[in-house]
Amino acid sequence: MYNYLIGALNIFFWSIKPLIEKGCIKETNVIDCVLLRYILGGILSIIIALYLSRKTLVKFETFLYLKMLFVAIIGFVGLYLNYILLKNYEAGYVAAIIGPLVVICTSLLGILFYGESMSLNKIIGTLIISLGFYILLKK
Repeated sequence: MYNYLIGALNIFFWSIKPLIEKGCIKETNVIDCVLLRYILGGILSIIIALYLSRKTLVKFETFLYLKMLFVAIIGFVGLYLNYILLKNYEAGYVAAIIGPLVVICTSLLGILFYGESMSLNKIIGTLIISLGFYILLKK
């Protein structure tokens, strides 16, 4: 039951996020929104780390920091590009296009480069997502 609640909250937060972000972009511009999100997220992270006394954050191996720096850069660029799309299109439309493509791309990259499994259900699910994507874009 706990995981269902966590899943439902995750879906809700990820669903409302682009709508709020679109409103923020209307008030300013894309780059300022990206910078504000990461600056405020960094401040929040520091406060939480201090509150939880996370002394282990400075004791990891260097390669972990490099990987996380790479993830941060990817996230920054991805967020910037997402905000450009939100500036030009409805939030629901952007989510409907980007979301399924992320699922398909993640599945393919996971299979090709990370040895993740490829099952019949995963193939059928990807085909259904692709069909939905086609229907959404058809005019």
